[in-house]
Amino acid sequence: MPDYIIGEVRKNARESICVILREKRGEIGCDLRIATTNGRGAMVETAKGLRIPLQRLGELIIALQDAQRVASAVDFVCTDATDKLVARQKAD
Repeated sequence: MPDYIIGEVRKNARESICVILREKRGEIGCDLRIATTNGRGAMVETAKGLRIPLQRLGELIIALQDAQRVASAVDFVCTDATDKLVARQKAD
């Protein structure tokens, strides 16, 4: 099976997260790979990323939706003293 590129999410000015369905060792999975610009400006896939088995993809989607829901209800601030991310309830 050839790779099936689902989409790309811009991470920052130099990197993107590529979502790819691909076969590896006879198993089809969903790869989330970091792509970065090379010296010529083209995006090149790196080894950084992870592979999600298709049977676990639904669980990941639910977890990401939960993260989005929580993040939209909470303000995140970075404290100067510890440099840790702290969540607080959004003011209405």
